[in-house]
Amino acid sequence: MSATGPVIGPETRRQGALMQALRARTAALHAATEALPLMRDLMAPEVDADIYRAYLGALARPYRLLEPHLHASCAPLTLERMGVRERLPALERDLEALGDEPMPPPPADAEHLSSLVANQAQALGGLYVLEGATLGGRVISQRLRQNLGAEADRLPFHFLGTREDRSPAEGWRRFGAALEDEVSTRGHDPEQVLTAAVAVFGLVHRHLGGNS
Repeated sequence: MSATGPVIGPETRRQGALMQALRARTAALHAATEALPLMRDLMAPEVDADIYRAYLGALARPYRLLEPHLHASCAPLTLERMGVRERLPALERDLEALGDEPMPPPPADAEHLSSLVANQAQALGGLYVLEGATLGGRVISQRLRQNLGAEADRLPFHFLGTREDRSPAEGWRRFGAALEDEVSTRGHDPEQVLTAAVAVFGLVHRHLGGNS
C-alpha cells in the first residue's frame, strides 16, 4: 500500500479539496482493511458475539493510544469547533460488558506515534481517521444487528451506535468543513495532514490485521 497520492497545492485549496485528497490518499488502506479476515468475518452473515468481541478488542488497542494523543495535540476549542468528542470511554464500556481484558498498546507503538504525530496539523490527519471510523461504525452496527438478529439485543453497542441514533452523516460534513477551515486559517501544511492520516490509518490497519 503506497502512501503516495494527490498533493495539495495552493491551487487546490478550494472547499472540499483537502477532504477529497484525504479520501484518495487513504483509499488503498481503506480497501485493504475491509479485506482483512477479521473484517470479513465481522460483516458475514455467520458473525457471532465472539467475532464482535475480537473486533472491538483489536480496535481498542490502537484507540487507547491514538485518541488521548490526538486530543492532547489539539486545542480544546479546536476539538469543539470540529465536533470531536471522546469515543474511547464507550469502547471500554462495551469491552467490559463483553468480559474483555484490557490490553495496553505496545510501547513501540507509542514511540512510533509520537514521531508521526508531533504537531496539530498531523493530529488533524489522525482525527480524520478516527472520525471516519465513527461514521463507518454505524454501517457496521446496522449490518451486525441484521445478521445477529435477537442476539444483538443482548450485546452492547455504545461505541458503534445504534439504529436509533441520529445519522452521523451531517456531523461528518461539519467535521470536514471545520477541518479544512482549521488547516486554512491556521496555515497548516496540508501535506502533513495527509501523511499523518495515512500513518494513523496504517497503525489501525495493523492491529485489525493482528500485526500489532
